[in-house]
Amino acid sequence: AFWDGGARTRASLLNFVVYCRSTDQFDANTALISRFVRSHACRAILVGETHPPTDPATTPKMSAWVQAHCHINKAGAQEVCSEQITLLSEGVSEKGIANALLANLDYDLPLNLWWQGSFPVEATSPIWARVDRLLFDSLHWENSTHEPQSLARIRTNANACMEIADLNWTRT
Repeated sequence: AFWDGGARTRASLLNFVVYCRSTDQFDANTALISRFVRSHACRAILVGETHPPTDPATTPKMSAWVQAHCHINKAGAQEVCSEQITLLSEGVSEKGIANALLANLDYDLPLNLWWQGSFPVEATSPIWARVDRLLFDSLHWENSTHEPQSLARIRTNANACMEIADLNWTRT
């Protein structure tokens, strides 16, 4: 959102989702999103999973919170604020996570998804059909045989126009 003399204008160019398969990187990803929104107007969503509860009687749950990243522009006059929605899944199914994520997207904007960690073995989530650009980093793949196969399954269920970008290749 842009603030101008008390008036507020909301502007976004894309949905930017960072999906981490654990919560270890929450702080680092929040700092990354804060830097990213300085120059890219977007709806930013951080999704993290905790491992399924060890007690089967524990009810899966989804937590969510919103925070603002505010920056003064280069001229020092206007404050530019962007929101970050954080979704924390505790034992929720892949489809449940997708439903929470899809409910928080700006539907008229493209979805850029940065997937951190291993891809799911089964690519059945409805989120794949909505992704316009999938970012990942093959440098951190634990199994270089399994991951390309999972990526191929994702491409099968994906938006026909989905672009993929391996951050590892940009290092060359």
